[in-house]
Amino acid sequence: MPNAQSSNYDYAFYETPKWVVDLISDNLDYDFNRIYDLGAGKGSLIKHISSQFTFAKSTAIELDTTHYGDLSPICDRLLSIDLIKSGIKESLGLKRSISKSFVISNPPYGTIRTTKGIKSKLISQNLLRPDSTALNLRKELIFLSRALDDFSTGTQITFIIPLTFLTGSNYSYLRKTLVDRHFLHKAIILPPSAFTNTEVQSVVIFMRKNRGSTNNISIIDASSSGTTKIYNSDHIIAGVSIHSQSTINNTIREVKDSIGRGKSTAKSLRDRDVPHFHSSDIVLNHKKIIKIKNTPACKTINENYATSGDILIARVGSRCIGKAIYLQKGKIAISDCVITLKVPKDLQLQVFNRIISNKGQDWLKSIASGSCAKIITYSGLESMPL
Repeated sequence: MPNAQSSNYDYAFYETPKWVVDLISDNLDYDFNRIYDLGAGKGSLIKHISSQFTFAKSTAIELDTTHYGDLSPICDRLLSIDLIKSGIKESLGLKRSISKSFVISNPPYGTIRTTKGIKSKLISQNLLRPDSTALNLRKELIFLSRALDDFSTGTQITFIIPLTFLTGSNYSYLRKTLVDRHFLHKAIILPPSAFTNTEVQSVVIFMRKNRGSTNNISIIDASSSGTTKIYNSDHIIAGVSIHSQSTINNTIREVKDSIGRGKSTAKSLRDRDVPHFHSSDIVLNHKKIIKIKNTPACKTINENYATSGDILIARVGSRCIGKAIYLQKGKIAISDCVITLKVPKDLQLQVFNRIISNKGQDWLKSIASGSCAKIITYSGLESMPL
């Protein structure tokens, strides 16, 4: 990217291919109504993301005015902010953190000369060791600092950064902070050829600001096999070679706590005025994260209930099968057409995103069995690869 006239920094951006954006989209939660692209360049990233999440307003943050002609038609708002020098809240004069947002960035790669202000900020966020004597700081790290500083707790943050951030021993302190504080739960390793005109291999990381720690991290290897492996957080923090590290779990069977389904038909539940979720409700809310008020228990017959943290999957019906929702909060009865999948808390969103991804949906349809109506069996669901 050419230098913006208003800055002395060298911002080198590389256009994000659509297939990379598709990979990212398949692994997102749908709990935001705003999209922020930090360092939007010519807009390839925000263009493809916005086209897939049309319900969300998009904001492109870009310093280089030569790209504004490309950006203006494809985003709802365009901001000129030098993120190396100042944050979004500071630049806009905001007093509160930005909420209900999804933050994505393919930031400029490279380093800048260390300044006291930037160094102090990174240390205060535990992104840089307090005893660091580095003369130069990574630009990617500063962009990540802005995302963590300017957006509210729980915000989804997805960055495309050099693979060394995930594997290099120099970044173990950073990884520990992201794993322990910001719920780093997933990464996609991209092939070296993903971006033109650069030999740097990249990785896409997925996290949530201040959401706490996770014990397991899903690594999707898009550089070769395309398989997903789950690693203990200690392995990721240590920066071991993820290509040679053995998996901990690679199917739902190996991570599940339990699988069940409702006892009664939807008709029986309706006749007894029992509030419930049926397969048709799953279809209407497919891919959504749901919060509901607890419903009163049935006084005459014990029913099976979905509770907070459960993944609900429609198990039967040509138009319903495989559709899923994530019950983030609440309790409600379910019909016999709905499966409840319980997995450890730190894996719930990872497994849910896998199930609702295009590959996950195709896989569930492919394993459905039955001579007449197709159904998803427990054993079939358990064999689903992660």
